[in-house]
Amino acid sequence: MVLVQNTVAVRSPASETLWRNCRNSIRIARLLNHDGGSRALIETACEMAMECACRALLHVHDARFEGGIMKGLRRLSAPLELLEGFSAKEDALNALDLAEQVVAWAASRLRERCSDRSWGY
Repeated sequence: MVLVQNTVAVRSPASETLWRNCRNSIRIARLLNHDGGSRALIETACEMAMECACRALLHVHDARFEGGIMKGLRRLSAPLELLEGFSAKEDALNALDLAEQVVAWAASRLRERCSDRSWGY
């Protein structure tokens, strides 16, 4: 099922909370990467950022998060290069790069759906 892309939605407290968690997670991943944190911690923060971004976007589409990040991104018609990035992430830096791309893409989609907010990260 592919979700409709060109309708306007109203942001909700749930999408706000999910986006705040996404922003916090991507910032933690950046900080861990900068400070030489372990690969496992960086990847965990990246996964959290991507999942929260996906959940926030699904929420404004009134859709449920089911089956993980990849399934959610497919439902949201994510670009192929984002989906292919999951198989290419070989180290913490690649995981951070992928997370940055997913979060940026989700932010742009959120801006389209809920233009009353910047959805910065």
